Amino acid sequence: MQLSLHIFGNSSIIVLRNNEPWDKREFGTVEKREFQSVVDNKRHLIVFDDIADSFDYKNKHAMIHYLKDISEFENIDMLILTHNYDFFRQCCSRLKIDRNKCFASRLKNKKIILTGNGRPNKEGVYLKNVFSFWIATMKKEEESAIIPCASIPFFRNLDEIINNKKWFKTLTSLLHIKKDTKEIKWNTLFQIYKDIIPDVKVNQNLLVKLESKRVLDTIYDCTNQIIETESPSNSLENKIVLSMAIRLKAEELMLKLLEKEFVKDVPNQTYYLYDQVISSTRIINEDTRELLEKVMILTPEHIHINSFMFEPLIDTDLDYLSQTYKKCIQLCDENLVKS
Repeated sequence: MQLSLHIFGNSSIIVLRNNEPWDKREFGTVEKREFQSVVDNKRHLIVFDDIADSFDYKNKHAMIHYLKDISEFENIDMLILTHNYDFFRQCCSRLKIDRNKCFASRLKNKKIILTGNGRPNKEGVYLKNVFSFWIATMKKEEESAIIPCASIPFFRNLDEIINNKKWFKTLTSLLHIKKDTKEIKWNTLFQIYKDIIPDVKVNQNLLVKLESKRVLDTIYDCTNQIIETESPSNSLENKIVLSMAIRLKAEELMLKLLEKEFVKDVPNQTYYLYDQVISSTRIINEDTRELLEKVMILTPEHIHINSFMFEPLIDTDLDYLSQTYKKCIQLCDENLVKS
């Protein structure tokens, strides 16, 4: 571990960077001694820069206890930077950090944008159960369909676990291009949601607005809404909707290249379509091949929801997803004109 000390008058900034694997040696004693050597009557800011990256769970928990010890010094403030979403949530709960002191950052036009509670976009809401937050939001939200769209993979996973896959095929048809994809409307989808979670409620105004509309159209509308917003939220629901739209558009592109409307039920449909395109006699350019490979690597972890997927979801740049979607649209339009 690298420790640097910067003194400014009667205060100091201490920066810790994790430049070697901590699990190779026992940490704690040396670091505490280093901190204690600079802890006096001065005011100190300690910056922890991605220190949890190489930890296993045992050492990660030990580090959190260590941070808690340091936080008890009245003249020490801490700034904790991390890409690790699990570590972020544990720090917030174990160190009792107020929500209004938790922020997500993103780079846009060479500027760092901070979002969190107390700011327009509230990534800080995801310190606990994101799905409970979504279900509560559906009851209140009158305009946006982003959360109902993002909830599709969540309800599909629930249906698989507790409902014996009663609605699994229908919900899968909203994550892949199937024979019935363009026929599924919101009145059907909301009934499915209620069948899986009887207590779920959707705002009446949103219900009236969406009920006769095709879900696929709404997914694309919501995606356009996200990418056209000047500073869109770096939220989980935005990234899931973008990922769904990317994969759906990529499959539309591949079906056009194969001159098919849909294919029979196959496992891993996106990979199947890609193999079919690559092995077909139709020549695809390098741009198209590169995009399709990116889609297959990028989207699965964003669409199959479980707790282990939080980190790649949060860490993937929203602008990167937006650019990928725009490229899908461009190539779809180009191939539509050619055909």
